[in-house]
Amino acid sequence: MKINPKLIKHQESIYESCICFLKNTIEAGVLFASHSLGNLADISATEKLNKIRIDVKLKNPVFACLGLQMAWETKGMLVSGPVRAMLKKPKSIFAKISTKETFDECVICIEEADVPVSKEAICELMSEYSIKNAQVLVLEKESKIAQTANILSRAIETAIFRMHFDNLNCPVDEAKSSCTADLNKIENCDDASFYLNDCLRYNAEVVLSGKIKDNILQKYTTQNSGFKSQSFGEIYKKAGSMNNMPLEAFSVKSLIGSPEPILY
Repeated sequence: MKINPKLIKHQESIYESCICFLKNTIEAGVLFASHSLGNLADISATEKLNKIRIDVKLKNPVFACLGLQMAWETKGMLVSGPVRAMLKKPKSIFAKISTKETFDECVICIEEADVPVSKEAICELMSEYSIKNAQVLVLEKESKIAQTANILSRAIETAIFRMHFDNLNCPVDEAKSSCTADLNKIENCDDASFYLNDCLRYNAEVVLSGKIKDNILQKYTTQNSGFKSQSFGEIYKKAGSMNNMPLEAFSVKSLIGSPEPILY
C-alpha cells in the first residue's frame, strides 16, 4: 500500500513493516478512516466557512463497521482495520458476524488511547500475533483535525453498534452517512473527542439500505434516547470511564431504513 508522503509526519520500521505516523490534516484523517474500513467505503470531505462535512457510502456495513472499524482496545491502543478480521478480534464480535471479504495486505490502524503510541507497543502486538509484514497507520490523539475526519466517519458504525448490542438482526446491504462539525470549536476544545461525539449525536444523518423498518430504528436516535439534553462530556463525567458509558449515549440525529440501493 502506497501512502502519499505528504500525509506522513514520520515513519519507523519493525520487521518487514512500515509504521506511518500521520499528519494532522483532514486528508490524513480520511485516509485513516478509509483503511480502518478496509477500503470498503467511499469517504469524502467538504470544507466551507470553517465547517467540515464528512460523507460516507459503505458496502457490507455490518462487517465493515463491526469487523473492521470498531476499535479493539489492546496494549493501551485502539486497533482497527483489516488486522481485526485477520485475527478475528475480539472474538465476541466475530462469533456473531461473518464475511466473504478477504484482504491481500495486513493493515493495522492504531489510535492513541490513554498513552502515546510507541514503537515498542506496536512491536509487542505484532510479535504476539506473529505479524511480520504489515502496513501500520497511527493517528495520535492530539491530531484534532485528522481525528475529526476519522470520528465523523463513524456515524454508520454508531448505529450498527447499537443494533448489534440489541441483538437486532436486520439485513443491511449498504449504508451512507453525513456529519458536520465546526473546525473552530475543535481547535479550542481540550478534548475534541467529546465535541465530535456530540456532532455524531446531534448532526449525523444515517441511511441503511435493506429490508429494514423505520420504526425499529428510531430508538437509536438522540431525540429518543434518555440523554438528549446532556452533552457527551457530561455523560462521560458521570460514567467515570468510556467502558462505563451507557449504550444510549451513542446515537445519531437521524436514522432511516430504505429499500433503495445506495451505491451506484
